[in-house]
Amino acid sequence: MGKRILSLDFIRGLAIIGVIVNHAITYGIMLNEENARTLLPKSPLVIFAPLLIFGTWAGIFALITGLVNSYQIYLRMKKKEDIGVALQGCFINSTLVLIIHFIFLGLFNRVSESLTGNGFNHSLITGSIELQQISLPPIELFFRADALAMISASGYLTCLLLWIIWRKQGFQNTKRSIKIILEFGAIILAVSQPLWNLLYPIFISFLNKGGLYYIPALFLSFISGTMHCLLPYGGYVAFGIILGIYLAEQKSIQEIKNFAKKVGFSLIIISIILAIYHIFTVEGNLMSFFFKYKMIPPDLYLLNLGIMMLWFPWFFEKIDYCSDEKHAKIAEKTILIRRFGILSLTLFMLEPFWCTLWSFIFHTAFGSFSGEKDVVMTNFGLNLLFLIIVFGSWLIILKKWEKHKYKFSFEWIMVKIGSKFRKKPSERSDLTKILKDK
Repeated sequence: MGKRILSLDFIRGLAIIGVIVNHAITYGIMLNEENARTLLPKSPLVIFAPLLIFGTWAGIFALITGLVNSYQIYLRMKKKEDIGVALQGCFINSTLVLIIHFIFLGLFNRVSESLTGNGFNHSLITGSIELQQISLPPIELFFRADALAMISASGYLTCLLLWIIWRKQGFQNTKRSIKIILEFGAIILAVSQPLWNLLYPIFISFLNKGGLYYIPALFLSFISGTMHCLLPYGGYVAFGIILGIYLAEQKSIQEIKNFAKKVGFSLIIISIILAIYHIFTVEGNLMSFFFKYKMIPPDLYLLNLGIMMLWFPWFFEKIDYCSDEKHAKIAEKTILIRRFGILSLTLFMLEPFWCTLWSFIFHTAFGSFSGEKDVVMTNFGLNLLFLIIVFGSWLIILKKWEKHKYKFSFEWIMVKIGSKFRKKPSERSDLTKILKDK
């Protein structure tokens, strides 16, 4: 190994495509999750159900963050770099993603329920389309934990864990490092729900008090906030770190698969047991329990991580563990998907605005943008046209942008700014070279 892991760009591409299609259906066509839960089972759009599962797969980005950063940090440590220098890139990138996270919330975030129960929060650009008037984002909006907050926090967690383990000759003992990280990941997965139940009310209490209480509230938002926080996704980070170390050590694919099978099948079995238990004990609507939550239930977060652990080594084997000749052919054949993966940050940032804009056009032209049931939600022809326009436009934009080396994308901006703070500037500003595996 020692080279860029193409399979991760491919997996990122699949994930962000899932996000685009999922959001196009749920928020673009159906306007909100409630309409989607009611109308989708009766719609031909149900054929996209396999992609809709990505609605609960945000943790894949925490797993990838742990994997990529541990892989790169390990290779730097192997070159006898000081632990502080080896961690520098991960720390800088995590900080830049954190800044971008706040920009995203202020400009592009979709309408979201108030965390304190005071109506709804709207961002400046996407919110102005939703309200059809200028919308100024409230301060509360910046305490939401989205996927970018999770990626940033996952990077910081990776730095912290590896610094603790490797700062005093610990790098020489990989077996011990893996054991500690594995135990940490298992503990986080086990205690996430009760710990979240304890901390979330404290987070909301601080948020309601305001003033100086905003400081601990902001800290808690990354740990025990809504939807995408380190409880439980810190556990995903730990298992990603282990996979990254295995790849950097050039472990055989069979060793990686054996480890992944033990973890993956164990998590899946536990999740099935929990799901059966909840089916017979949960009062009220089961769909709401599994798919309408402030924190993803353990039934789902264990199942998802288990599947990912089985899934990732399969992609490693098919894409990365092969001859140079086959690797080059695969790189060429997977360009379309990897194009989405390499630009996943930019797509995540701009997708809400683009989807909401086309949703406004469709619903005002053929029905109503009020959230009520209309012809756009129920007519399959309009459904299909909407998806073709939204997804097809991204295909065209990314293809055309390639000629300009994806300059001014958020990835390009991150490399340019990050290079100012690194001792050794990054050579990743030309994203087309990465795409073409050069």
